[in-house]
Amino acid sequence: MASDLFDPENCCQIPRKTESGEDRSAHEIAREIGEFAGPGTCRIDTAGPLDATFALKVIHAIKGPARNLILPLQLEAVFHKGLIDEAARAGCVGIELRREGFLRSALGNGLQASTDEQQALIMSLRRARGLGMATIMDLELGVAGDDEGVFERTMQFLRQALVAIPRLHQNEKNVSSLMTAENRQNGMDWLHNKLVRHREIWRRSLWPSGKTRETMAAGYRQRKETPLETRGHYTTTMQILCALNRRRKTSRRQAMLPVAPDLQQQPPKAWLEVRAASDSTLRTLDVAVAGTLDLRGARKLLERVGEALQSGFVHVTIDFSGLEWVSLEVINRFVEENQVRFRAMANQAKLVNLQSTVDALRQQLGDTEAVQLLAAAAPARVTA
Repeated sequence: MASDLFDPENCCQIPRKTESGEDRSAHEIAREIGEFAGPGTCRIDTAGPLDATFALKVIHAIKGPARNLILPLQLEAVFHKGLIDEAARAGCVGIELRREGFLRSALGNGLQASTDEQQALIMSLRRARGLGMATIMDLELGVAGDDEGVFERTMQFLRQALVAIPRLHQNEKNVSSLMTAENRQNGMDWLHNKLVRHREIWRRSLWPSGKTRETMAAGYRQRKETPLETRGHYTTTMQILCALNRRRKTSRRQAMLPVAPDLQQQPPKAWLEVRAASDSTLRTLDVAVAGTLDLRGARKLLERVGEALQSGFVHVTIDFSGLEWVSLEVINRFVEENQVRFRAMANQAKLVNLQSTVDALRQQLGDTEAVQLLAAAAPARVTA
């Protein structure tokens, strides 16, 4: 196996500022990078990551190859294709990013997921690896705004983005109020144990081409440094959040009704998106429903809410403000079939922002028995 190029102890820090606190020019930094001849890596030591403009200035100022250079970049800089191309062409060994901006909320809370931006980041990170560079991600987890699902969402993100070297951290000065200290430590242990398994190390090392041997060496160093007792377990809350936070296709065979007048001339959306966030200290669960609700989606949602209440959550709030279309079968079959379950959950499950849906259905179908049943199933019909 190759030597561990990414061992922090073998990293030479090139200062961004002078001893008096003034910014050094790109040419000064580039000259020092060009003179580096150590066995490990060199990294620009800066209080904050570099923006794309300054990083490009440094790369262009380097005379010769940027031997074993790690570039600490702002998250937005990775979208700059010219910068990533130039960094790879100059011989940079890797780019270093951290959790900031939209990624903080996208990983931390299921209700605030930034799907489009996160997908663009994933593709940019995969592209950087395809150009032959390692991607290093410093992730501070369990911070303010994070719920217990942050650990599994982070695992999924790291897998999708093929991050070569993930580094996990906790900030004791900025802890999340949405989970207990025990939940937070368990989640960190669970995620760390997942990342140092043989399968995960080989998976992020062997494909695609970005520093395969060096990535594997770094992975096994992390595995060796992990205490045997660091296990962690997959909690019920993590399981419920994973099951709820889904986007899936809806049935095209069912008749759909719009819940807003301006949607009548548009085709129904072909997806249902459910987002959820938990508060493990108060044992509450917030769920948001968007898109088109078909019969299967309604049944799955009711099933997951029932599982959450059985697992110990004392209150569940379901927000229908994002609902645009609803299947006629949900009105005619689902509501009638589950009247008893709705009444049993009435004290623990609150349905909000459903009044507009009931009013829209009443205008289209009249004050039918099915609409009356739906209204009765949602006694809390005020906007939260």
